[in-house]
Amino acid sequence: MRIHRFCAQRYVLCIGFIVALTPTFSSAQTIRLEPVTLGTVPTGATAANPFWQHLVIKLDNNVSAGNVIQINLPDSVEVADTDGDGDLEDEISIDGVSGDATGWSVSGSEASMIQLISTTGGILGEIHVQFPITTPTKPVVASAIYGRISFTNGGESDIPAGTLTLAFVAGHQLNFLTYSTAFVDGLADTTTNSQGDVYPDSVADVFANALPDLINDDIGILGSNALTAAQSPFANADDLDDVTYRLWWSTTDSLTQVDETTADLALDSASGSAITAREGGLANLSIDVSSLAIGTYYLYTTSDITKTHPLARSRGITVRRDPRVLAVGTFLSNDPDWIDSGSLLDFDQGTTGASSIAQNAVVIDVSAVDLDDEATVRLFYSATGTLDTTSVTTSGRQAVTSRNLPLTNSPFSFTLAPTFRAHTSVIDRRWRMRSGLMTRTPSRLSAMSFTESQALVGSPTVLSSADKSTV
Repeated sequence: MRIHRFCAQRYVLCIGFIVALTPTFSSAQTIRLEPVTLGTVPTGATAANPFWQHLVIKLDNNVSAGNVIQINLPDSVEVADTDGDGDLEDEISIDGVSGDATGWSVSGSEASMIQLISTTGGILGEIHVQFPITTPTKPVVASAIYGRISFTNGGESDIPAGTLTLAFVAGHQLNFLTYSTAFVDGLADTTTNSQGDVYPDSVADVFANALPDLINDDIGILGSNALTAAQSPFANADDLDDVTYRLWWSTTDSLTQVDETTADLALDSASGSAITAREGGLANLSIDVSSLAIGTYYLYTTSDITKTHPLARSRGITVRRDPRVLAVGTFLSNDPDWIDSGSLLDFDQGTTGASSIAQNAVVIDVSAVDLDDEATVRLFYSATGTLDTTSVTTSGRQAVTSRNLPLTNSPFSFTLAPTFRAHTSVIDRRWRMRSGLMTRTPSRLSAMSFTESQALVGSPTVLSSADKSTV
């Protein structure tokens, strides 16, 4: 019996020991940057040109009226006074769980410390604290930590200093966004198509990942001078329309400020308008580069909320500007077509047929493009079916045929106006049978465009002919 009593007492003591330890395993509140890429900030952000922070604090307990949260900012980082009125409370925006008022004010906030005071009490969950910041021009350290985040609510534990860190980089070193493979930095430079009108040649995603959402606007109560200055459609309880991104071209690969004074807005090839993209998108399009001079350009991206700070830069993209023949004639069946003065032969097959399907002449449409020069296009014909670009050389603005090839210069020619905005110019010429001009020997038609130093040959088309007197 004594042994039994001893065991029972020990059992009770063990249970009591376990119960006493249980409260130490309770969960704790958290804080994070959203998106996490906001953990890298550019040096030299100012009140006139601030960067941005978006903190998300998750509370584990319901909030009582009068509860206070204090957020100590990193050394040398401050809330930006974008309107210069000395009041920082109108720069900070608070949002919370969708459909529930936050119950927080920012009364008592300072440049280096944000203070949240619950005026009505509230529920546990996430608080979104959003504000513009200034950063040092020449920081003495490469990074700085957020200080201690304290809570007066007895159910919440303070978050220690160093939980969040900001890294300082030069403005041109920000990699806030990721371009798709057509633009991404780190790969070899690339070129536009030969005529230099669009890049890429067809519609494609500009970004590899969805453009990030820098602002949380679930409740629709946001208010901030920075948001007003950015002309963001905030405080409408729509969290999909707050951030606008813009694309820019520059010949400089290390811009720290991107705006109309340092770069050119990129244009959508479909609309001709300056490109804008919303958060969550990939910017699926092709860019009009026809107005850019020959040279190597870099594509930059900015957002209205982060002002002129470059969020990403592409690799070099070289704009070419070669004269080019786009199309020569429209013929049938990808084989010889036939014309004859007596209209006896089927145009497509060259066999005797009804005159309604015969032709004694052919209209040759030539489409060519040259965006920044006065290239001349000439048509040539020859009995030789193996001609290529080596068959014609250029001297000044005159075409000279190779001496060992029977290439004849025809009278068909036209000149492209420089910077022809429609991208192509078309010549419509009628080629008619004349005695001595052609025989039944198959002849190959080629189109060539050339400047003083270049010659391009369009796709040759074989033509055959038969004079009525020889059939």
